[in-house]
Amino acid sequence: MRLVVDTNIVFSALLNPASEIGVLMLDLEGRFDFYGPELLLEEIERYSEKLVRYTKIDFKDFYRIKTWILDSINIIEEELISTENWQDAFQLVKVLM
Repeated sequence: MRLVVDTNIVFSALLNPASEIGVLMLDLEGRFDFYGPELLLEEIERYSEKLVRYTKIDFKDFYRIKTWILDSINIIEEELISTENWQDAFQLVKVLM
C-alpha cells in the first residue's frame, strides 16, 4: 500500500516509535511504501536536536530510529509533481477537512 507522509507524521514516529504511527513507519515487513516531499528532510534535520531533547532519547538511539524511518520513505522532488496531481491532491484534502 502506498502512503504519503508529511513532517508531522514523521515527527510523531520519532517522538514515540512505539506508537501506532511509529510502528507503521518502522514496518520491517515492507507492507507499506511511504512517499514524502524533499522539504520533509530539511524539516527533520532542522528540528532533530530539539526532538532529541524533548524525547530524552540518547542521541545515538535517536539517530538510529531517524535513519530507519527516513530510509523507509521515498523522497519525491516537488518539481516532478504535475499541476494536475497537485490539484487532485488539493481536492482530496479539501474533502477530508
